[in-house]
Amino acid sequence: MSTSRRVVDGTTIVVVTGEVDMHTAPLLSSEVIDALDHAAGDVCVVDLSIVTFLGSPGLTALLRAAEHAEAGREPLRIVVDSNRPVIRPLEITGLDRVLKLYHTVEEALAASDKSYGTPCPHRRVRRTRVTYVNLNSSRRGPIVEV
Repeated sequence: MSTSRRVVDGTTIVVVTGEVDMHTAPLLSSEVIDALDHAAGDVCVVDLSIVTFLGSPGLTALLRAAEHAEAGREPLRIVVDSNRPVIRPLEITGLDRVLKLYHTVEEALAASDKSYGTPCPHRRVRRTRVTYVNLNSSRRGPIVEV
């Protein structure tokens, strides 16, 4: 996984490429949180449209970044395009209903965050538990425990 950062009209955009797994998720988390800290209340966009794999540690990193953004009252917008390796894990875990997702960077940049100043009860981050089945055994265990 690699990341790059650019600023467009005062908006920080973090572009993520490659696989987000247990080895690379800490880099994603630190990069997005650092971008949010430097945005100082401005919009931050995370572009995942060219990510090839999003594992549970990556989901946790995105959720923590969203919590960090909400704590600082900074909008975090996540671009997923039609990238199935990213959309599918978000849908399975229900995070597609929690995170602010957009199809394009342009759509994320044009979005309005008028509701960001007032808390919305249905937008609260929920605790999520996802289980998996190892095909080699019948043992079940948590993937994401946030």
